[in-house]
This record gives sequence, C-alpha cells and structure tokens, in this order.
Amino acid sequence: MPDDQRSNLVAHASDRTRDWPPPEQIAAIVNALVVGLIPLAIVIAFLVNRATNMNAPVRPDGNYFFSDAAGALIVFVPFAPFALIAAWRTWAHARAVLAGTGTGWQGVIEGGALGLLIALVILIRPALERPHQAPPYLIAYGGGAFVIGLTIGLVLRFTALLTLGLLSPKRADRQAR
Repeated sequence: MPDDQRSNLVAHASDRTRDWPPPEQIAAIVNALVVGLIPLAIVIAFLVNRATNMNAPVRPDGNYFFSDAAGALIVFVPFAPFALIAAWRTWAHARAVLAGTGTGWQGVIEGGALGLLIALVILIRPALERPHQAPPYLIAYGGGAFVIGLTIGLVLRFTALLTLGLLSPKRADRQAR
C-alpha cells in the first residue's frame, strides 16, 4: 500500500475515533441518568426520613437489605421507560442541534406533554366514572403535571446543551483556532 493511502487511512481513522462516542449519544446517556436520579432522590429522602422520624414503626434489629432493595426497585422500575424516552428524544434533538436545525425547545414542550399525558392516563377512569366532577381535577392535576414535565424538560435541555457544548467537535475546533 502506498504511503499516501496509508496516511489517508490513518487520518480518516483518527477522525472517526475522535468523535466516538458521538456527543449526541453521550448527551442521551447523561439525560437518561438525570431521569434516573429522580427515583434515587425519592429513595434517599425516604431512607433519611425513616432514619430520623421518631414516629416510625419499631422493627427488631436485623438486616433489611432485601426489603429495602425491593422498595427501591418499586420506585426505580416505573422511571425506566421515562429514562429511555428521555435518552431517545435527547439523541434526536441533539442531532438536530449539532446539525444546526434545532434548538432543543421542542424537547421541553415534549416533556410537558408527557407529564400531561401521564396525568390524563391516571385520571381517565375516574373522569369517565364521574364526568361532572372531573373537569377541576383534570385541569388541576393535568396542569400540575404539565408544569412538572416542563420543568424536567428544561433541566434535560440544559444538561444536553451543556454536554454538547463540552463535547461537540465544533467547539473543539473553535478552541483550537
């Protein structure tokens, strides 16, 4: 193989490895971990409250690792689909941001819409059973879930843009100049 081709192959291979893993994948992983921190915060708050609460039930001394682990799983498992959704949508929006065709604000709105959807799914059966009493609950709980979803969407947008800003090749090229 001539030296020209060998040097071109080496240069091309180094360009590929420099961008691996791609910044949009890292941003997606970071946001999935951020969503995973929500149930972790709930578990820690529960354990701290249980350790400091004087009204807690008295239990005999022993190892409660498995019961505590089962309780933690009950909190973590429902958040797993949301972590996957956050990773998938972060990946899609990060690609758009890197391509210069997006800003990430659509992801914030998607977070609010997902929060509203969750509230509506939970409230649909009671709303159908008592339609005359449902509107205030749908508005209050749906609106609250929408605001919580928007807030989480803002946090995820911030972390994704921060990750992309730290890892994107365009930024590295600008800093090198």
